[in-house]
Amino acid sequence: AIGKIRDASRQLMQGMEKEALGSVDECLALLQNGDFTDDKNFSDILYNAAKIRQSCGDAKGGLEVAKRALESAMARQGEKNHAVGLAHVAMALCYASLEDEVNAQKSAEAGWEVLGKVPYQNPAVPNLIPRCHAMANLGSTYLAKGDFLMAEKYYRFSAADAQRLMSFPLQGASYDLGKYEAAGRALNLIGAFYVQVGDYRRAIPLCLNSLQVKRAGAASSMPGNTQGAEETYITLSRAFRGIGDLKSARQYS
Repeated sequence: AIGKIRDASRQLMQGMEKEALGSVDECLALLQNGDFTDDKNFSDILYNAAKIRQSCGDAKGGLEVAKRALESAMARQGEKNHAVGLAHVAMALCYASLEDEVNAQKSAEAGWEVLGKVPYQNPAVPNLIPRCHAMANLGSTYLAKGDFLMAEKYYRFSAADAQRLMSFPLQGASYDLGKYEAAGRALNLIGAFYVQVGDYRRAIPLCLNSLQVKRAGAASSMPGNTQGAEETYITLSRAFRGIGDLKSARQYS
């Protein structure tokens, strides 16, 4: 099942939506026919299945899977865990695609609250990495719908989590690398959003911050790992071109 959901994620990234939906169906069939109720990855698999269905245009089918993910997470771990929060966010993604704004907001708020309460190892340090990614995904969903106000709202939530993540002391190699990735992505996405709507001067400092975070993440990991800095270079090039600074635009290009 884990292999099938990974196949679906890869196929979605390659634009193979029909194949991705087929892999999701195969994954769900495996879960249906097997006894995976005690598998620690069960709810995460369902969350990703729901998100992929929604991304492929099957929001109704994704919502059914997201509800199942929520039931599984509640039964397995109780109310306060990332699986519950992510299931709420998956439901919000699907409700948003289905134009059910009331339930989308309720689910997003529930996901936001739960995901902000789960600590990493130190009880004083919440593991905001999943919430940072989840809010960015919500922003991208609304941007695809052309709802710029809601897109900005969730991009700003994600960017706020990015700033908090970077303020935390070092926790461990895995967590620290994850926070650099989440924060760098969140700051680049909101910067790219402002470039798309023509607010170039607001985009530039956010993208420069993203670049700083990604460079720090690359320095802390393996040599040659750019942490996706190329995306931020492209966004910065577009932003500087937008304000007429062609020298800087060429530099980042």
